[in-house]
Amino acid sequence: NGVCSHLCLLRPGGYSCACPQGSSFIPGSKTECDA
Repeated sequence: NGVCSHLCLLRPGGYSCACPQGSSFIPGSKTECDA
């Protein structure tokens, strides 16, 4: 849906974003990965 920059994981009642192995979220973000 374009919210997460990389991986979007379905969760009960919504979703969460995840980054590929070796990367992490940019500071202050829960949707954009640094790689």
